[in-house]
Amino acid sequence: MNAASSSPVAWRFPGMLACLLLAGCVTNNLSTQNAQIVPAGGGVAVPSQAAPLPAPRPAQGMTSTARLMSASMITVRKTTTSGATLLLANLHSLNPDCTPIGPVEARIATPPAHGTVHIAMGTAFPSYVPGDPPYACNSRRLPATLISYQPTPGFTGQDVAVVETFFPSGRSPSLRFEITVR
Repeated sequence: MNAASSSPVAWRFPGMLACLLLAGCVTNNLSTQNAQIVPAGGGVAVPSQAAPLPAPRPAQGMTSTARLMSASMITVRKTTTSGATLLLANLHSLNPDCTPIGPVEARIATPPAHGTVHIAMGTAFPSYVPGDPPYACNSRRLPATLISYQPTPGFTGQDVAVVETFFPSGRSPSLRFEITVR
């Protein structure tokens, strides 16, 4: 596929990842590199260069990634240079044994004003956090839905795109990408 186009706490995940544990052993993964991830409802973004913060204590029986996944909108802040293609995210839906549950569907809800968002199937390394069932899958390149951004030639400044995601488990968070092009 190729198309143009709530918690008050922010978490910093290794590999700039928000792993999305949904229910039982079914785990979904949103990987973003060099990003700031802010759960819907506010919070403070944690830049990728910041020192690791201690993980917030999730509700009993719920991982911090599950809390993030429960948001209807997840804001991801990214920075790139003018003319460069930027990988915004790679989305996985994996069983604990690393077999795919199914593809993660994505569609552009709001295209960027100063560039193009591309959605394609491909492969990527997931970046689950320790404690998530498919954490061992991080060392394997696995099927993923890839979301990338290409700024308009010569553009510098701020751009925004919103992508709706649809995981096989039925979860469907929207991803709001706030992109700085330098």
